[in-house]
Amino acid sequence: TVICTDKTGTLTCNKMTVCKLWYNNQEYTVDKNTIKTNGQPTPIQPLLPLLKIGVLCNNAELQKNTSLGDPTELALLISATSASLNQFLLLSKEPRIHEISFTSERKMMTTIHKTASGKIAYTKGSVEHLLKHCAHFLLNGKRLPLTSQQHQIILTQEKKFAQQSLRVLGFAYREHITSPNDAEKNLTFVGMQAMQDPLRDGVKQAIQECHNAGIKVI
Repeated sequence: TVICTDKTGTLTCNKMTVCKLWYNNQEYTVDKNTIKTNGQPTPIQPLLPLLKIGVLCNNAELQKNTSLGDPTELALLISATSASLNQFLLLSKEPRIHEISFTSERKMMTTIHKTASGKIAYTKGSVEHLLKHCAHFLLNGKRLPLTSQQHQIILTQEKKFAQQSLRVLGFAYREHITSPNDAEKNLTFVGMQAMQDPLRDGVKQAIQECHNAGIKVI
């Protein structure tokens, strides 16, 4: 009369997939490696700063025959392939020199990289926690002060994604790092990526058959 089922990997594919982006105060849809706005394909070039942080602030590895790492981080690498961003090429240009690991208290992760113009920090994590460390946000390639109005716009969009049962991560950066202690101060908020674990084929039908037979599914 009752079936108690696991969700991840049983009802779902156990493969996190980025399906929404938010950048330049605009929402984008990711559909089979095509990024769209209002249902129409959109140029990928402007989205590169957001996708690039997802690739570099990441401990997963996406290779031809094998994928290693956390499903959420793998999803970020896969979403960047729509822009032909290569993880290993980016790391050769901006090698990682330090990491501030994610913790359940901080809800953020930061990597510091060496570039031709100095050290730069890339951060990803909970949008709410990330915003507490941000003083600016990126709009049309320009760093602008993070006003209370813009702060609310970001949180409203995050809530919209969350109401769609999506997992949301925020992304930020800081240039000219002199010490790891400065890496998560006065950050510039860049945008969000929202993801889901898609249902397996046949799941809706199977549950409906259970209901039709009087079996309760938990």
